[in-house]
Amino acid sequence: MGSTGREVADLQRRLQQLQLYLGSADGNFTAAVEIALIRYQKARNIPEESGVYGPLTRAALRAETESTDRDPHGNGNSSSRGRPDRHGESGRYGDAYPYR
Repeated sequence: MGSTGREVADLQRRLQQLQLYLGSADGNFTAAVEIALIRYQKARNIPEESGVYGPLTRAALRAETESTDRDPHGNGNSSSRGRPDRHGESGRYGDAYPYR
């Protein structure tokens, strides 16, 4: 706990999408964020240290949620760069594939 920054805010927004975290996406890794993260890891059987946002958890969460890095007009995922997703719609599920 105690970490701060853009990556934490991204984690918070992704956990919000799954309705696991109800707090604000302020970039502060609090006990509430840790609890939500642990719940996510347990529900998905992610074999990573509980409460740690490591590479396995990050990959699973990013595959399951939409990117929180949106263009100013809300037209979808800036990382998908307009490429169609698996449903043929640009941006809606753009982060389901590892473009990074």
